Amino acid sequence: MKIKSEPDKGIYDAFNKGIQRSNGIYIWIVNSDDYIEPQALKELAQLIESFPEDNLPIIASSMRFINLNQNTSTIYISNEKAPQKGYKSLDMGIIHPATLVPKSIYKQIGNYDDRFSIMADIDWFIRACKTHQPIYSSTIVSTNMCYGGISTTSQFKKLYKERTMLYKKHTRNLIEEKLYLSKWCIRHFKNTLYTKIKSLKHK
Repeated sequence: MKIKSEPDKGIYDAFNKGIQRSNGIYIWIVNSDDYIEPQALKELAQLIESFPEDNLPIIASSMRFINLNQNTSTIYISNEKAPQKGYKSLDMGIIHPATLVPKSIYKQIGNYDDRFSIMADIDWFIRACKTHQPIYSSTIVSTNMCYGGISTTSQFKKLYKERTMLYKKHTRNLIEEKLYLSKWCIRHFKNTLYTKIKSLKHK
């Protein structure tokens, strides 16, 4: 086990440092508030052994999302149709905390763009789809994520700024950009309202 602790420019800069220092075939990023399932490494190792060595895919496994405030948990199952759907809508089509990536793919398409502070994982996923990287969806529940991370608590202005930056990076059509951002705003506020209502019901 190698441990490196030093100042960084944010979570994606830290991700990149880990990727650069790794020497394995697959890389799995586990955040500080996440924890893996007891049998995950064994099950994932068996799955990896079933793949041809010259065509290793990105493994999009499944995840348990835990809300400690409400004492509830939800299992999100990886869906083989989700990557294409996410790519078309410029959104995340895989469950990033439950995703394992061959180091060869990081070498091919690059690491995370640390100009983003929240959505570099979405940007990376879009680049993976653009270059037609293989993605294998698995029902293996590999990790547990707790509510309260940067992606679940960020303010609207910060999210909107990053969405705008994300869209400008991947398209040049101003009309489509405004339409995309409008749809995202509506979806964001609907989800926020739903979460607040659900939270009130548990009080």
